[in-house]
Amino acid sequence: MDYLKEVNWIFTSGWLLGTVSLMVACLGLGCWVWRLKKRVRCCYTVQRDLQYLSEYDLLSGLKNRNAFMNYLQICGTDALLVMACDIDGLKLVNDHLGHYAGDRLICRAAAILRNAAPAQAQIFRMGGDEFLLLVPLSCLSGGATELEEKVLQQVQAHNISYADLPLSLSLGSVSMQDGRRQSLQEAIKEADVYMYEKKT
Repeated sequence: MDYLKEVNWIFTSGWLLGTVSLMVACLGLGCWVWRLKKRVRCCYTVQRDLQYLSEYDLLSGLKNRNAFMNYLQICGTDALLVMACDIDGLKLVNDHLGHYAGDRLICRAAAILRNAAPAQAQIFRMGGDEFLLLVPLSCLSGGATELEEKVLQQVQAHNISYADLPLSLSLGSVSMQDGRRQSLQEAIKEADVYMYEKKT
């Protein structure tokens, strides 16, 4: 009888010990899986942030030059309006009013270009005070004139609201029927020439 009690106690103790060990192992595994998921989420967030930083300008929120280079690799043969844009006198603003004021003008110029351009437009901040717009011609019934007028109207509205920090933009546009890389780069150079002609 004592033998049976001892066997029963050993069996019960072993079962309890096994159950507790299993619960502890499951708890440990659960904690490990939770930490792993947390690390994976963190890595995903970092990867997403790095991807954003590689393609977008933090100040203006527009796509950057790197995104433009990537666009060159995949651009099709759509008919495009190529518009070069630059802020007039930004260096003077930076020198006399400080870079914070210059940054405000860059952000306002970016907002004006976003508001004036169709949703299908690709807008890039190429660096400093230089912007580039690539707009499918099918989105513009009035071509370059229509878009330039919209941009300049918004600049005028801005200057009425913010007379303390007026904005002036120079624009140069070229319409092209072939969006191949070589032609696009030539069109950008031509749009730059037109833009600087208007600036002088």
